[in-house]
Amino acid sequence: GWACDKDDPSKSIDVVLHIGGPAGSASRVVSVTASESSESAVSRICGGGDNHRFSVEVDDTIMAALSEGDGKVYAHGLDTLGNAEKNSQLHQSPRAMANHHATQGYLDVVDYTTIYGWACDKDDPSKSIDVVLHIGGPAGSASRVVSVTASESSESAVSRICGGGDNHRFSVEVDDTIMAALSEGDGKVYAHGLDTLGNAEKNSQLHQSPRAMANHHATQGYLDVVDYTTIYGWACDKD
Repeated sequence: GWACDKDDPSKSIDVVLHIGGPAGSASRVVSVTASESSESAVSRICGGGDNHRFSVEVDDTIMAALSEGDGKVYAHGLDTLGNAEKNSQLHQSPRAMANHHATQGYLDVVDYTTIYGWACDKDDPSKSIDVVLHIGGPAGSASRVVSVTASESSESAVSRICGGGDNHRFSVEVDDTIMAALSEGDGKVYAHGLDTLGNAEKNSQLHQSPRAMANHHATQGYLDVVDYTTIYGWACDKD
């Protein structure tokens, strides 16, 4: 954004950002000087000066503070003479983190060895999001719930869909407890991608979810022997 003090328009003023809540309840506080180059329109509003813009890179600690708090940034410009009564909250402050997109992805495979797919949030395509798998039924009735982060290497086609990032795939080994949950429930896996900002309304069920366990083959085998001592043979399921 930008900030200035018309009492001294040539000066670059300090800005305090309260992350995740207003002053006194913010999860984190960041100070920055509005000293970056600014356009002529800003100069006209401020009464002069060419360096009134500021920017702060959003890192993991800021993301955490937004998630832990109310999801908003509160920005205040500080008076050049240190008069706290002249410190003003900037226009459009507080402002919530832009959250335009629901999560998206695809549940590719559910078989006897692996649950596999991809998921992302286009609002933050470089981030690997969490995925919740409801095993044996939808949320609230699943026999088991498994959480996994979609942080495995993903192909360029997935990156294009997500708007960036190279780590959007996930996989879960199917063990005895998952097999039991599928058998006890409806035999399906329900997969949901979780929003990076924790907005439950943006959590989406992945495409091809729910997906039933792959079951392509009938059982097969051979009854080799029936005699006075033994009934003998073999049987298997190629799935």
